[in-house]
Amino acid sequence: MWKNHPKKDNKPAEQPVMQSWIGRAAEQFKSTTTDPAILQARYRFERFMEEKETKKNGMKWMQKEALRAYENYKSADKNLEYELVMIHSQCLIYDTFSKSYHHYNFTMRTRRSRLKHWNYQQYFAESKSVEGKTQYFCIPLQPNEHGHCFGCRKVGVSLRHPENGGYEKGNSGSGFPFDTDESAD
Repeated sequence: MWKNHPKKDNKPAEQPVMQSWIGRAAEQFKSTTTDPAILQARYRFERFMEEKETKKNGMKWMQKEALRAYENYKSADKNLEYELVMIHSQCLIYDTFSKSYHHYNFTMRTRRSRLKHWNYQQYFAESKSVEGKTQYFCIPLQPNEHGHCFGCRKVGVSLRHPENGGYEKGNSGSGFPFDTDESAD
């Protein structure tokens, strides 16, 4: 969870254990064997670890973007504690080469300092790049709110949008240009 206040970091204690397991597994695969089965297993293991690290880094980046959008939205109330609970869905959309935006649905939990009860709320956020700068939009979603977005619909992502607008809705050409496989035709 992402928080706006210091948190005790438990990761350093976990990392040596994880690294030693990964290190041991990698060492086992680094034998001088030419056995195709072992070489194939080593290759798959390395690709798996690379993919896992890529997903982890991508999720961290998306969490930071959603949190920035929320921080731009929220009031300057210093007595408000908040945490990003989770990102439910996201969609990266390209309208043109120079115009892209990223939509998110995520849940935040908030509370006033000294109160025990947390409030949970789902939000819609957009981050978009305009002339080299990132602009953010964030708004709470109502339970039955399902606004329209050409970009998310075309990509096939079921992401909830506010009905009152305030975000890029795209056009019939919106989408993600790298997700088609024309060689399959």
